[in-house]
Amino acid sequence: MISTADADRNGFVDFDEFERVLTQRKRQNSALMEVFRLMDRDGDGKVGFEDLKSHLQMTGMRVGDDEVKAMIEMAGGALNGGVTFDGLEKLLHGGF
Repeated sequence: MISTADADRNGFVDFDEFERVLTQRKRQNSALMEVFRLMDRDGDGKVGFEDLKSHLQMTGMRVGDDEVKAMIEMAGGALNGGVTFDGLEKLLHGGF
């Protein structure tokens, strides 16, 4: 984490470097939240099986039912309940 933030490679993270990382992360989360809202068609705060499959197919990804189910499970969601924003964020950022 420090090596990512330490832009001048002096072994320390100064305030400007720290702020840059936080600002970048905030922008990424904001963009991801917009995508999540588009995917969550019924507005229940979760992306369900049909939501995720439809969105992936719309973006040109060819995915089967088993792959969509595996994504939902990896994100900590239940097939009948769906994936929350935090779960989707972890899945996309490789937090597992």
